[in-house]
Amino acid sequence: VLCTPSKRSLTNKKNKKIRSLTIKKNKKINDLDKCKEEKAYNALIYAASAQVDDDRIVILLLDNKADVNGIPSVHHVHLSNTPLTAAAAKGNDKIVKTLLRRRADVNRCKSQKGWTPVMLACEFGHGPVLQSLIKESDGSADLYAKTTRIHRDDEPWTALKLAARNGHEALIQMLLDAMGEQLVGDNEAMRQ
Repeated sequence: VLCTPSKRSLTNKKNKKIRSLTIKKNKKINDLDKCKEEKAYNALIYAASAQVDDDRIVILLLDNKADVNGIPSVHHVHLSNTPLTAAAAKGNDKIVKTLLRRRADVNRCKSQKGWTPVMLACEFGHGPVLQSLIKESDGSADLYAKTTRIHRDDEPWTALKLAARNGHEALIQMLLDAMGEQLVGDNEAMRQ
């Protein structure tokens, strides 16, 4: 698949009718758009990573059978390799909620670096996104996940470490509160 204007223009709001027809007639909605060798995205990832947090295009794509967990490539090295990681990295909270309601896997990531949506929210300081990832996933978000790549300090990074490294105090508190709730829930389940 070559770099197709139709996929990049999904976030262009100038002509909604053409955009809608393009999506509905596109039988290869999950195909990759290989504009550059190192990047390979599908239409849903383009829409999820838009500069504007507008979920209408995402909903239209999902209604037309776009894969909510679609991953471009096992060898993909970028951080935003799923629709959910793309939306989390951009701070698109409305899109994050839409993807989670459509059963996006909050812990799925296959980039070589192993970044989760929770980690990306912490890296870039997106508090509302982190809150949505924790609450909308019904506690299934892995708050303890580690990156697969060893970093300068010879340690893999976690969401908590990323939030602390970037000085996002509110996110640190959010993570600690959520981790405490998970521990309390685990202890109560063990007692029964």
